[in-house]
Amino acid sequence: MNEAPSEKITPMLRQYLEIKAQHPDGLLLFQMGDFYELFFQDAQLAAQALNIALTSRSRAEEEAIPMAGFPLHAAEVYIAKLLEQGHRLIICDQVEDPAQAKGLVRREVTRVLTRGMIVDPEKLAAKESNYLAAACWRDGHWGLACVELSTGDFRLTEGRDLEALGEELYRLQPVELLLPEDCPAAALAPTLAGFTAPPCLQHLDGGSFHLDAATARLQRHLGTLFLDGFGLSGYTYGLMAAGAILAYLEANRSGPPRHLTRLLPYTRDDFLVLDEATTRNLEIFENFRSRSRKNSLLDIIDATVTPMGGRLLAAWLRFPLKDLAAIRARHEAVGFFQGQSLLRQKWRRLLKGVGDLERLTARLVLEQATPRDLIALKNSVAQVPALGRLLPADLPALAAALAGDLEDLSDVHDLIDTALVPEPPTSLKDGGVIREGFHPELDELLALTRQDKEWLAALEARERQQTGISSLKVRYNKVFGYYIEVSKANLGAVPDHFIRKQTLVNAERFITAELKEYESRLLGAEEARKQLELSLFQDLRRRLAQEALRLQKVAAAWPAWMCSAPWPKPPVFINTPAPSSPRNGV
Repeated sequence: MNEAPSEKITPMLRQYLEIKAQHPDGLLLFQMGDFYELFFQDAQLAAQALNIALTSRSRAEEEAIPMAGFPLHAAEVYIAKLLEQGHRLIICDQVEDPAQAKGLVRREVTRVLTRGMIVDPEKLAAKESNYLAAACWRDGHWGLACVELSTGDFRLTEGRDLEALGEELYRLQPVELLLPEDCPAAALAPTLAGFTAPPCLQHLDGGSFHLDAATARLQRHLGTLFLDGFGLSGYTYGLMAAGAILAYLEANRSGPPRHLTRLLPYTRDDFLVLDEATTRNLEIFENFRSRSRKNSLLDIIDATVTPMGGRLLAAWLRFPLKDLAAIRARHEAVGFFQGQSLLRQKWRRLLKGVGDLERLTARLVLEQATPRDLIALKNSVAQVPALGRLLPADLPALAAALAGDLEDLSDVHDLIDTALVPEPPTSLKDGGVIREGFHPELDELLALTRQDKEWLAALEARERQQTGISSLKVRYNKVFGYYIEVSKANLGAVPDHFIRKQTLVNAERFITAELKEYESRLLGAEEARKQLELSLFQDLRRRLAQEALRLQKVAAAWPAWMCSAPWPKPPVFINTPAPSSPRNGV
């Protein structure tokens, strides 16, 4: 319980409880300096989930408040573990500098994280989709929508009878499933029981699934008065589910998911339906024994070199085509590249330099891209011209259509290359991200901070000469700032204008008016440099986000070239001694 005697509650703990009351359905990660802390029942759950120490806010047993936490520098590791176990996380960060705060440091909820809302590539399997789905049913009809937030893939479908809904959920394998309060999850229990990793269930109020509200929400987000242009005419239950997803994302993210620019409908009749028994027994996505990907059909045939190609190959297996013309077009494209050995090898070499352009673009639009993400983006688009030059004129229809989307993005490459250093740090906190020469004011601040060592060395030499203390030192540390250190043996030679700052065992530390003035000017310049770098990087990210549609088109073209993979690896029969008995092999 989140309770404590009111007379014992500190201002900080009162702040925690107020924020927790606004978000009662998740673990509140409350930033306190360099740590995220959890209290009360949240602390008990986190300590058990992460196998970390459970302490208390007070040593007195009657006042003990359960407490657990972990350092910010390792937060992503712990957050990933909590998400993997299905916890909903409320991230509450300090939004002002504690050194400048008057009274209690201001804190705000900056992110709400669940398994279906992860966009960080480090928390996702590169070649696996991470679907957030929503489903509703009534009167013999059901609707289903799914979104892959890390790539922007947004789809819906609908149909009749719950068995078909179960089959579609098993095909998608969502990690999180949204349901209306009046649709009990027990109806889907047989299907969800077959999942290797069952989805986290979230029940929303019925208003999130209301047809009129859902339609208006989708129209507003997609910037259209009518949804017919997206091929959504005649859909009802699917729109309800898609609207619920959008409401959930808007309520739980700091900004709208602007990279969701299309909502694509599909019908079950478009694809061959593979039920759970067939999928499992054919070991298409996981082997029968350990239920892992190793030695499954997908594992055997996947020789793609980009994450996008790997995800598309898995999608092709999950949604086998029924249209003969479309099947022949795919076979023609694959056959072409298999017959072009030299071209295929060149393509593979270039593709190895391509990052996950789909997920990088999503992070860019969601304003979560880091400096290193932008460098990965730059390196990826740098391959486009070379790939285009390799293409012959006689491409098959499918490959030729996608090749038209390999637009030259040299302007994007050049902008990033001009703005960022080649190997930026992982964090913006300490600066060092923006390339010198990109912004005149930043260059001036950099020049001022760069003079630090030279100025200190000159001051030290001058003070040694004037005082006659050859061992005098001028130094800096983060706790005490700039100081002059004099050993105890030389204290008699210290001039009157030295102001004592700290006493050590064998020395005294002093400050002077000159050094204090320099410290203020330099630290002010350092803070200004960091703030300017942050502002310049955020502006760069916004400018690049305006190119999202171009980036998405190129990203969609990459997976087509997964057919440039070499011949599949030979099959491995894991349950029988010889290939002559492949009942459990692939």
